[in-house]
Amino acid sequence: MILLLDPADDKNITATLLAGSNLSAGIITVHPTPGTRGSAMLAHDILVALGRSARRLEGQHIGSERSAWIAVRSWIRAHDVRRVIVLRAHRLSEAGWTALIGLWRDTGTQVVLVCHGVGEEEALARFPDGVMPRVVHRADRVLRDRHARRSAPLASRTPRPLPMVPDTDVARFRADAFRRLSLEEFSRVDAVYRQGMDAACRWSATLPDPATAGVGGHIGELLPRGRLGSELIVGAQALAQRYGEAELRRLAAGLLCVGYGHGLTTFPQEFDDAEEVHRFVTGLVARAHSAQHAITLLRGAQAGALLHGVLLQMPSDLVDLTGPGLTGIPITPQVAAHLRSEVVNPAYAGAVAVAVYTGFDTEDLMRIPVAAVSDEGGTLRWNTAQRWERPDWCVLAMPEASRPFLAAARTYAILQGLAPDKPLFKASAQLTGPKIAQQVEAAGLAPAHRTPASCRWWRTVRAWHVATPLHNDRGYVR
Repeated sequence: MILLLDPADDKNITATLLAGSNLSAGIITVHPTPGTRGSAMLAHDILVALGRSARRLEGQHIGSERSAWIAVRSWIRAHDVRRVIVLRAHRLSEAGWTALIGLWRDTGTQVVLVCHGVGEEEALARFPDGVMPRVVHRADRVLRDRHARRSAPLASRTPRPLPMVPDTDVARFRADAFRRLSLEEFSRVDAVYRQGMDAACRWSATLPDPATAGVGGHIGELLPRGRLGSELIVGAQALAQRYGEAELRRLAAGLLCVGYGHGLTTFPQEFDDAEEVHRFVTGLVARAHSAQHAITLLRGAQAGALLHGVLLQMPSDLVDLTGPGLTGIPITPQVAAHLRSEVVNPAYAGAVAVAVYTGFDTEDLMRIPVAAVSDEGGTLRWNTAQRWERPDWCVLAMPEASRPFLAAARTYAILQGLAPDKPLFKASAQLTGPKIAQQVEAAGLAPAHRTPASCRWWRTVRAWHVATPLHNDRGYVR
């Protein structure tokens, strides 16, 4: 912890610290409500400093002390806040000081307590045994954080909307766009198309060689029949004692015919990692600002993948389909800022973000478990099958601007004690399907189409190795 002393109660120090509050840089300044005695109001003040609206607190069930502080911890972790500066700390109650010290211990976030008009001895007496803060006397010292991230903020300007693009497959898409659009319109469409191509080239280069991709599934054919697992382990240990690491690698390469099967590959050969394919295409449309943008990216990706001998098989009627990227509302920085001001409860925020972007029915939203959300909130992955059926994994990449909402919802659920398999958005007991719909409507972000679980367009996308790559490792055409 840090103790900033302002014995003269200099108004310039207060102004400097308030001006230095910057959520995107990971530093916030909290101005506690005068007369605050408990810790619940202090938590509300921190939520306001995090960009949340004070008028939404009670309506979203963040009024109690426990729920408010859990929400604070969730948002601080989701936004990667490195420093919380609290003004007028000398006037806080003992409960407020205890809560702030708990926040520092639980999250690792640096908490700066600013004491105005008091001496060092009096301020230090407020700290419990075992907590010795670093004492500073200048405001600029707490605004300079060498550990704070320096990532560029998300672009705030929305690109010009694209014109209506052709409803044709990849073989004719670019040519049809050239014939139907003006030169200026085609130039903008083609720039997005090339972005999709470049993304697919980078992704395709990471896929396994089709000559060796399936060899792991037949490794059992290379092992002696009738041997127990323990006997095979002993044999492997004997080999390891006799051969060095380099020799073992050469032996394994010889047994698996690594490097010898490329010319013998039979095309077409399906790429069997459907989850990776779905992660790629949903990650692509998560960058889109409109359905036209998403369709153009996908058609460009198909063209780019073909340069690497990979056919991305996807619906030809993308214009008529519904779902993320096509009919949902893109989570742009502007939409994210609107959600931050309208939704305070992390469970509500995560549910609204997913509902807005995907258009999923509320029943489907309430089935998404806690474990579905990746640590940073960038991906949802959950089993949509019933307990008695084979696993049916659904993978969906989320827009960058939506990730803090999902990360906060995940942390909120964990801090509430929910098990990984429990519904993520039931971390707030009052949150139901109709309540989600009500929150979406209140935020003015209801998508035009609702998408039932059975209509997930990206899950129909398949990848096939159909030819040897035309691009070499540096991206040039052979």
